[in-house]
This record gives sequence, structure tokens and C-alpha cells, in this order.
Amino acid sequence: MLEWVRIENQEMMERFLNTVEGLHDSILREAVLQNAGYVDVDGWMHGDLCLPSIRLLFQSQSPRVIGVEILLEAVSELALKFPREFDEVEGEVLEQSTILHPLGRSKGAKIVCKMASYRMLGIGSRGMKCVEGPTAE
Repeated sequence: MLEWVRIENQEMMERFLNTVEGLHDSILREAVLQNAGYVDVDGWMHGDLCLPSIRLLFQSQSPRVIGVEILLEAVSELALKFPREFDEVEGEVLEQSTILHPLGRSKGAKIVCKMASYRMLGIGSRGMKCVEGPTAE
């Protein structure tokens, strides 16, 4: 399935979390924050009041999940902690926002956004060794 599925209500959030097995035994492989704002060639800032979007790519050990890409639009709050695994992912869809709790509600990590979507990825999403950056000497 490569089509994006919008998570429009709490029932859809629960279905998503069940489909991805709560991201149990998954690793956050990639996170991309993109803002619609930019600085033009003359140094003027445009769109600086726009909220950014975040795309998260998870890889899973599960043969049923393999990989999932999550798109979070108009992100107004971002607080992440990086454990080895995301085993307790929870989410809630409220009237004005969607909240994803990557480590469960009680662990202090959360992403608040206007809308969330996901798409399931195939076996091609696995692999790719980590690229190490320069080391401090």
C-alpha cells in the first residue's frame, strides 16, 4: 500500500496503531522537518508564520509492518526522546489537533499537529546502514 491514509478521527487512530502494532520493535530511521517558509535571494523572509510538516520513516522487525511513513502537517509542538525502540506509541485525535505520543502519554515525548497521515511501506524500506558523520577529535 503506497497510498496516504488520513487519520481523521480517534477510531482511525486506533486502527492505525493496531495496523502498525503500536510501532513495537520499530526504529525511527528518518525524520524530516520541512517549513514552507524561506528566505529569498534579497534576504526577505516569506512564510515565516507557517507551521512546518514532519515526515517520519519507521522500520519494523515485524513481517506484517515492515515499514511505515507518517506525515504530520502543521506541527505546533515537537518533543522527542530517542530510545532504541518505540514500544508504547499512543495517539489521540482532538477537534483542533492530532497528538502522537511516541513513547506513551506518560513519558513526555509528543508531537502536536493539525493533521496526520500514513502509508505502509514494503520490503524496499528496510536496510540502509546508518551513515556516520565526522567524529570530533
